[in-house]
Amino acid sequence: MLIASFAEPGQADRAAARHADGLVRLGPTLLLWRDADHGAGRWPAVPDPLVGLQGDIVDRRDACRLSATAVAAALAAQGVAAFADWAPPFRLAWQDGDTVRAAADHPGLGHWFTWAGPGVAAIGDSATAIARRFGLGIDTMALAGLALTGAMVGLDSAVAGVGKLAAGHIAELAGGCLAMVAMPPPSRLAAPEDAIAAAVARLRAAHETAEIELSGGWDSRLMLAALPAADRPSTTGFTIGTPDAPDVIVAARLAAHAGMQHVIVDQSALARLSAADFAAVLHSAAARDDFTANPLDRAGVNVINAGRPPVARFSGQNGEILRGFYYPGQPLDAAPSAALAARVIGWRIISNDLVSPALFDPAWLAAARATITARLTDQLLGGDDASWGAALDRFYLEQRMHRWCGTAVSATLGRRPVLLPFFDADVLALARVTPPAQKNASRFVAQEIARLDPGLAAIALDSGLVPAAVARGGVGNRVAQARRFVAKATAKLQQRLSARDRATIGSATAGSLALRHGLNGAIDVDRLADSGIFNRDALVAFARGDATPGRATLGFVLTVDQLLATLMSGDGA
Repeated sequence: MLIASFAEPGQADRAAARHADGLVRLGPTLLLWRDADHGAGRWPAVPDPLVGLQGDIVDRRDACRLSATAVAAALAAQGVAAFADWAPPFRLAWQDGDTVRAAADHPGLGHWFTWAGPGVAAIGDSATAIARRFGLGIDTMALAGLALTGAMVGLDSAVAGVGKLAAGHIAELAGGCLAMVAMPPPSRLAAPEDAIAAAVARLRAAHETAEIELSGGWDSRLMLAALPAADRPSTTGFTIGTPDAPDVIVAARLAAHAGMQHVIVDQSALARLSAADFAAVLHSAAARDDFTANPLDRAGVNVINAGRPPVARFSGQNGEILRGFYYPGQPLDAAPSAALAARVIGWRIISNDLVSPALFDPAWLAAARATITARLTDQLLGGDDASWGAALDRFYLEQRMHRWCGTAVSATLGRRPVLLPFFDADVLALARVTPPAQKNASRFVAQEIARLDPGLAAIALDSGLVPAAVARGGVGNRVAQARRFVAKATAKLQQRLSARDRATIGSATAGSLALRHGLNGAIDVDRLADSGIFNRDALVAFARGDATPGRATLGFVLTVDQLLATLMSGDGA
């Protein structure tokens, strides 16, 4: 969906005449275009007035799903105050006379993009849709963030002049102008000690059927521990992998303990696709993520989800904020400083998803590193944080989860309900008041699991740690945790020294298939070289297959190649 407001007389008429496909007129100077690649969701056929919804809004106070009609009624009665009781994630646009407003959930997981030019302004659920309508090009410094960190930084999009709507804000479009308005804060409904259980229970109560992503780790186990016992038999455990994988073996034990059905799905369907079908899946993954993520990470999961019933699914995204997986080796009680920021940026943020430096034009890469490092530093130090641990919590919520997780969530809106209890306002409040030292080494999460379901706490994780033992603490547990930290630190060092990148579920399979099908050789070397980002000789070697590129490098080149091809298909407004 793309909505544009034209301030100059006749400008809207001229744009409508040139771009009649998918066009609905909302008013004399308001036009709505629907983009075929981003059309999932309950967008009205004839807006009267426009109330478009992507995702499923759950009223947190009443633990029920709201229909588009109920959402429209709430907006008419309460205005933007209605957002205080709505659970993430969703994306919503509505019309009030000559004004159109667009907003998402409070954490900003539903991505909206905005743009303004002379006499015209636009909002859309796709930055590339805006680019194609108005003839915009790429933002090379924004793509630097993707190349260095694996995700867009801040409010960047891949398109020059197009920015993401900030979390907690509403975009207002009228008279060819764009304004940003802060939305009221979310309601607090549960005491801190009840926050997690209450968030899981009300999301489950709002859906007749649901499944839960089960793994051998911490976050899915905490969700399962918080799931009411009466709801467990009617909730399906869902795990991607093979039956002999340690992660899947542990997930099966959890499901058996909970008395729920357990479904194991592998990614073999991806390997059975023809070269043409695989290329189409990869392109679809890149386009659905608006060219702001690695499509190798998404392709296999997208194929699996296409074959699954579109029932509501619990996801443990953002569980990290309760256990601080980014805490090890950090002086949590220290005051935030530039030195600490430089350390975490170099050691963790610019390492996991780093594209091979040899691929780039040296001058561009030097400018990119300086720009992105400065922006990340500002974000890490830009809050009123009492400690370095609190600064890390805020950064990963407002930056990493907001963009990395939000991109995947936005691509899913309208396709299935996504249930994210760790983004609930009460859970976020709990995370803020719990000291980092208490969350460190997953002890707080272990204590919550043990309190909610001692049986689940007694089952070892795929790492071998037992939540009940972590919850108790003691010398034995500290030794086990120390060994795990040393193992992770060693693996991180080996990754940095060997320039290996971090694989995600299915990305290695997708990467090998992309090379087997020769997708590296299908890139447009001239078009990519003309972008000003790449070293032409390195691109030629990449296309020839002189060396096997890593996941991050392969995914980035394919993404930018497809982005440029997509933008060239537009003819401007």
